[in-house]
Amino acid sequence: GAVTPMSSLACVYVELKDAKDGSELGIKATGSGIDATVPSVAPLPKKPPSVWHYKEHSGVWDQTLQPVAVNGSELQIPDPDQDLPEVTELSEGPGVAQQEAEAENNLQESRKKLDDQRAEEDEPKICTCGFEAKQEIL
Repeated sequence: GAVTPMSSLACVYVELKDAKDGSELGIKATGSGIDATVPSVAPLPKKPPSVWHYKEHSGVWDQTLQPVAVNGSELQIPDPDQDLPEVTELSEGPGVAQQEAEAENNLQESRKKLDDQRAEEDEPKICTCGFEAKQEIL
């Protein structure tokens, strides 16, 4: 296949473990897999989305023919043999850059408000980047 950029609408990583001993569980190769529901308000792209699977042994993503449903309606499965559109560079106009800057400022203001609120209540500052949570999980 061709090498092409991939846009992610959602990603689900599942690690199954036995509740008793913590040993890893798997899915039969002949099984039907796992259905995942990922709520989103993002608009759909012009081309129908597809499900991809990461092949750890080769380090590549592989497009599957698994159907995708949006709001209960199954979408057309993209043809993996269809010619890929010519890849063009995205041009960031001043509008996009301004929207990103405003979103970043709003996020930082919200974090500052949270820090101020916690300080007023004599509570310790908390990590809002996810680093500490990741460390606890690992």
